[in-house]
Amino acid sequence: MKTVLLVEDDKFYAEALIRVLRGAGFEAVAASNAPAALRVVAGGGIDLIISDLHMPRMDGLEFRGEVASSEPTGGGIPFVFLSGMVEDCDREVARGMGVQHFLQKPVDLTKLVELSRELTRFRPPVQKQTTNFLRDSVTG
Repeated sequence: MKTVLLVEDDKFYAEALIRVLRGAGFEAVAASNAPAALRVVAGGGIDLIISDLHMPRMDGLEFRGEVASSEPTGGGIPFVFLSGMVEDCDREVARGMGVQHFLQKPVDLTKLVELSRELTRFRPPVQKQTTNFLRDSVTG
């Protein structure tokens, strides 16, 4: 199972997105600000970070820079920004930091799940009806 870290200061919005991600088969954890998220990242095991761009205490760009400098892989965790308003200058700075993906708020939930799966290469297990071939062939 792939783990997504959602960094969002709006508690209700974060809860809704966490439910969607978990419903899609991800392990999803939330942090309400960038300093808390940095502690989660330091613990390891994060496969994708989805972060609000505009947050108090430390904005998303500063957070991305901290993650990149603290990771042994130099920022190898895929990163997606969420924002109600993304300015071109923010996009340029983010792209320079290796962030290629932005989701506009309110987020298209299908796009959120598809992008999360793409970036983590996660495919949820297919629900199959299992049969015991040997049992069925002997008794049937």
